[in-house]
Amino acid sequence: MSKGDKELRKQARMRQVLFDHAFDAIVVVEHQGGRIVDWNRAATRLFDYSAEQAIGENMLEFIVPQDYQEEVGRSLADGVATLRGRRMEIKAKHADGSEIPVAISMSTVKLNGDFLFIAAMRDMTSHYVAVEIREKAQREISKLFLAHAAAKSSLVALSLKMCEIVDVQAVIFEFEKKVEGDQWRLVFLSDYILTLTGYTMSECREGWMSFVHARDRKRYEKERAELLESSALSGVSSVRLVRRDGKAIEVDEYRVIARNAEGQPIGMYGLLMERR
Repeated sequence: MSKGDKELRKQARMRQVLFDHAFDAIVVVEHQGGRIVDWNRAATRLFDYSAEQAIGENMLEFIVPQDYQEEVGRSLADGVATLRGRRMEIKAKHADGSEIPVAISMSTVKLNGDFLFIAAMRDMTSHYVAVEIREKAQREISKLFLAHAAAKSSLVALSLKMCEIVDVQAVIFEFEKKVEGDQWRLVFLSDYILTLTGYTMSECREGWMSFVHARDRKRYEKERAELLESSALSGVSSVRLVRRDGKAIEVDEYRVIARNAEGQPIGMYGLLMERR
């Protein structure tokens, strides 16, 4: 065996090791006919079918529920170029008949003159469970702000602790009204503001409105002013903020208004949560 042949065999073995030990389930499918020609160990763990059971089967009929067969089949039929880097989220069929939420990344490879489709699939079950738990926690914390216009310091402290316990991605803020005039001063932002916007509290304090999207500023200021002028103790607004990297993100702002004995606003505090 020549040195070149040995190197080719070594590379082939390496590729097989990588294929077998990949974290994602990988299914290799023929371009013509959609027949499964390879199936790695992660695919066996995900679907509970062995490679022997899967190879030779039509992928659409074998692991794609009927509701998604048209979408996936259309993607395969669209052609090689359109699949490069394509990603979608669908349900896939487990051996026991249940459906699993999966993210599929599709690519193509040419082998011996024929094109093969490579579908890398990742189980999204734990992701969706985590999202559901986080969203539920966010709703509960939001209710806390909207339902309890209690002592400012205790509410902020309690909310910070709750966010820490349930890993809620939210910014807690506090504004106070200056003694003279209608100006408001930002006195507190929780650390998550840096993750959310890329800006520090000090930078936000210098010009909070400059981080609000230009097209939203007029409406945002009007909604805030109407809340302060009313007798309400709480309110919610949606607004776009512009991150340091220039990306606009949409957030919900939950506000609680602290008022003095005469009903005049003296403080405003609440939560900023990015919309998902």
